Order: sequence, then structure tokens, then C-alpha cells
Amino acid sequence: ERGPRLPFESLSRVDTVDAVKLKMLREAGCIRVWYGAESRSPRMLEHMKLGFKVDDIREAARLTREAGLQSGFFIIIGHPEEKVVDLDLTRELLAETRPDFCGITVMYPFSNTPFWEEVRGRMHRGTGNPAGENDNRIRFRSRYSGAFYEVARRLISKEFEVARGRNVSALDRLKLRAYRPLYRVMGRG
Repeated sequence: ERGPRLPFESLSRVDTVDAVKLKMLREAGCIRVWYGAESRSPRMLEHMKLGFKVDDIREAARLTREAGLQSGFFIIIGHPEEKVVDLDLTRELLAETRPDFCGITVMYPFSNTPFWEEVRGRMHRGTGNPAGENDNRIRFRSRYSGAFYEVARRLISKEFEVARGRNVSALDRLKLRAYRPLYRVMGRG
């Protein structure tokens, strides 16, 4: 009511957002809402005990767009139970929901959490306590190699950028063409 507003971004859960909340955020000056979408795989969402469903992700993306706000998704890859088919579902989710921004992180454990307890015995030597560190490297023995997750992260990121038409150079398109076969070959293991 006093005049100028500072634009801001917000974080929300896909299962708690609704049209009224989004309208209020926009009116207060919000320009973008970030969601921890994490994965398109129902199996992975359940295994991570996130408490929401794939349809919640889709609905949050739709409502955010209808409210005139940008959406951002946080995606996590590298869970010990994840398979290539789960990653492919997540790639499809980004193509389907078309968020404006996307951050992709390789899963890492924080000490004294249930996930830490799950992977503690499988930690790579020299990783110590990774709390607060995220260099997008797999820190525990997993189904696939760290190199595979780096290729998967880059592939998903480049696919997203190309689909959104952002920062796309001839070199980016060449990288994308190189990542796809690497992803398939490395993901067979």
C-alpha cells in the first residue's frame, strides 16, 4: 500500500501451494517460486519419503504459471535406489512441466539424518562429514559411478537449457549430442 515493493523469490512445497497463496505472493512482489520437485519417479518420491505425488508437482507448475509467476524446480539425482528409468522420468517431467528455472544436484548426505544413516557404511574414503558441502559428486558407493552422475547432471541441465532456449550455443548443442550416448552407455552398469 505504501508504493514500491522489492521483488523476491519464494520456496514452497508442491503439496501445500494453491491459487490463493500464489496470488498473495504475486501481489506482495514475488516473481518466482522454487519447489523441491526432486524426481518424476513415484518410486523415488516414495523412497525419499517426501510426502507428495507426481501430480502435486504438475499441479504446482500449472498453478504457478496461471498465477503469473515463474517456477523453479530443484531436482535431486544419485539416490542409491535410483535407476536410469527413474532419471528418464525426471527428464520427461522437466519437458512436460517446463519450469522457468531448474537446479540439479547430486544427492549427498547430511550427518545425523536418516539418509546419512542409510549410506554411512558406504561412504567413499576421505569424504569425512559432508554436511554443508555440495560439489555435485557422489560421496557413497552407489548403483552407478560418479562419472555417470556427472554426465546425467550435465545432460539434464543441457536438455533443460535447450528446451528453454537459454544460453544455447553450437557448442552446447554439440555437448548435448555427446552426453546422450554417454548417458546410455554408462547407465547400463
